[in-house]
Amino acid sequence: MQYILMNEEITKAILDGRKTQIRRAITKFYRLSDTKKAIAYIDMPKDLEFKYLKTKGKSSFGLFYSKSQDEWFTSQNINYNTGEKIWVREPAKVVDYIIGEHNDKIKFSYKADNKKNIINIPNRIIKDFDLPKWILNKQGVPNGCIREMARIFLIITNVRVERLRDMELEDYLKEGYLKFFCNKNPLNWFKDTWSKTAQKGYKWEDNPFVYVYEFKRIDKDK
Repeated sequence: MQYILMNEEITKAILDGRKTQIRRAITKFYRLSDTKKAIAYIDMPKDLEFKYLKTKGKSSFGLFYSKSQDEWFTSQNINYNTGEKIWVREPAKVVDYIIGEHNDKIKFSYKADNKKNIINIPNRIIKDFDLPKWILNKQGVPNGCIREMARIFLIITNVRVERLRDMELEDYLKEGYLKFFCNKNPLNWFKDTWSKTAQKGYKWEDNPFVYVYEFKRIDKDK
């Protein structure tokens, strides 16, 4: 099962039931005539148009066409396909650890809401009988919680490709906007939220192509 990285703000929105959609910038394209050479978005033809999604085996990708160059392009593979189940890798911090006779345990808290939990320390993260430094020093878990800590599980219900600024009011709401939590209008709220973490060349004003993943939360047992 794959994971998806989420920051504290996004995690809170999912826990609150406000967020059922997320966008990821498409950062690489490939000429069909030369699929081994990746091209950054900022070097792409300005008239590039998305045509449709194509599935090959377990992989899916977008097909694009440039009229000026009379050439087809593909995007990097879609990370998550419709019907796929994934877990959320959210920020977490070690609170304490317990060395036991049979099982070592780790106590941690989720940064989004400070809720605490405890799990057995997986053998796979113990190297040469030593615990990782982030456990010993009671630090944040690198790159978010490990899968044994996961509490949020999602199923992808739909995937599409569009330009970032093609969003409508319904999309802002599905991205987690709620007037009660924000004194900005939906457009400015999402514009600031997106550009705060987006790479150079993929900001709101760049209007990149994005994968739009719609999802719903499912029980861990499923």
